[in-house]
Amino acid sequence: MTETVALCKCDEYNLDDIISVIKEQFKLLNITNADVKDKKVLLKPNLVSKKGYDKAVSTHPRIVDAAVSIVKEMGAKEILIAESPAGSYTENSLKSSYQAAGFFDSSQLLGAPLNYNTDFAELKAPNAKQVKTFTVLAPVMQADVIINLCKLKTHSLTALSGAAKNFFGFIPGTQKVEMHARFQNQVHFMEMLVDLTQALIENKKIINICDGIVAMEGNGPTNGSPRKVGCILTSRNAFALDVIASKLVNVDGKVQMIDFAKERNLIPEHDNQIVVLGDDYNNFIVNDFVMPDAHKLSYLRMLPAFLKPRPIIDTAICVGCGRCAEACPQDTIIVENKKAHIKKKKCIRCFCCQELCPFNAINIKQNFIFRLWH
Repeated sequence: MTETVALCKCDEYNLDDIISVIKEQFKLLNITNADVKDKKVLLKPNLVSKKGYDKAVSTHPRIVDAAVSIVKEMGAKEILIAESPAGSYTENSLKSSYQAAGFFDSSQLLGAPLNYNTDFAELKAPNAKQVKTFTVLAPVMQADVIINLCKLKTHSLTALSGAAKNFFGFIPGTQKVEMHARFQNQVHFMEMLVDLTQALIENKKIINICDGIVAMEGNGPTNGSPRKVGCILTSRNAFALDVIASKLVNVDGKVQMIDFAKERNLIPEHDNQIVVLGDDYNNFIVNDFVMPDAHKLSYLRMLPAFLKPRPIIDTAICVGCGRCAEACPQDTIIVENKKAHIKKKKCIRCFCCQELCPFNAINIKQNFIFRLWH
């Protein structure tokens, strides 16, 4: 069993350059007009919160523009841009999120509509280990082809936010919070994400394109820092793409979803069975790429709960907006006197609060034993 990933240098968000790179990658991977001609194509960018793309939080709009232009040229019957950011899944919420990410202007310019349909649909997952039926955005099940436009980022919970993790955006709005509450065990949560990706693979034709021109390091997926990597990755296999992406950003061997995908034979057992076409990925490895605070200790998943890192509120920065409390699947956070407070005994360490805090007021606290050690 082998899989292929195309990786090519791309230094800037210049639309013509991006189109040229993705077209070349399609040739390398034998992705042809037949893959999209006369089909309904759903473009799925990464859109976590209402933060601008200049912070490397979301897929850059030029990547979206390039994908729209290419699939139009390839003869797609319909093109729709759809995503469900965290929080309420309403037309107003979608509009403000699209606009903040720069997709609103792109859609108007290129004539690719943004999704405002807030209906749900069922995605069956008969081969799943944790979830046999997912509730997803209705347009997911209406599409013939999904173009997964992910962003290269580290992630406080999953170590990597790449192609597979990006599919979690198909879970509508606040139902993401319910999933975190349902799967408090991090291993089970990772298996659920693999269930979701596997179900999509079994039901839809998928092409994965990763925006690695400017990535996010540190406490991603929203509170890290932009870091240039200078490439675009494309693959038909989301997990294969994530294997190569993990090598670029210092989380190789730390992404549990990849381990579970190997156990299910969704990707080759050995990384050298993943063939990288285009440029040499070794030229893009960032050895000092900053890991999330919650993943700096590679053995954290083996630790008892009382030793694991946990989120803490920086009250000097917190303004009491309540976004963290809304996002908390355990109702662990309260807001009093315009400051948020975490009831640490109930915290399940999902880091949703850190992910969605618009003011970067939530840090990760390590047990004093490890602070002394390091």
